Amino acid sequence: MMPLLIIHPKDLLLLDNICYDTARRRIQRVRVHLGKAARAPITVTEYCRFYYFNEAEVRAALRRS
Repeated sequence: MMPLLIIHPKDLLLLDNICYDTARRRIQRVRVHLGKAARAPITVTEYCRFYYFNEAEVRAALRRS
């Protein structure tokens, strides 16, 4: 199985039970903080570091979904 590298808004829908627009805003917040371009991908690691989530738990939850 391929390791999960990039996090998408649809992944956040499953993790946090939030609407798609909120998920997009959260990912955009990480992009702005990191100084990335508007459509640059955000990795699971970057997302977890920004929001202080346990990366192993997030990856496990994404694999289960």
